[in-house]
Amino acid sequence: MSSLREHFVFNLSFRDLRKIVRYVIKLRGTSLSQSEFTDHVLLLFEDIPGMELFNLHTDSYYLSILWSLYREYQDHSH
Repeated sequence: MSSLREHFVFNLSFRDLRKIVRYVIKLRGTSLSQSEFTDHVLLLFEDIPGMELFNLHTDSYYLSILWSLYREYQDHSH
């Protein structure tokens, strides 16, 4: 199971990551705290086949990339 998760999650392109961030922004805006953002990303992943295997504890680095992209949008929206 670990190899399936690693295969799926770590093969997302930078473009895919930006799409995820833009989707969260579309739903919730650019004023989320990091914990709110993380909650929304994890809820989103529960609805995507394969992504429900995403684990906050083992993939904190991956979440930090998404958070960094989100912060870029926050900085540009002010």
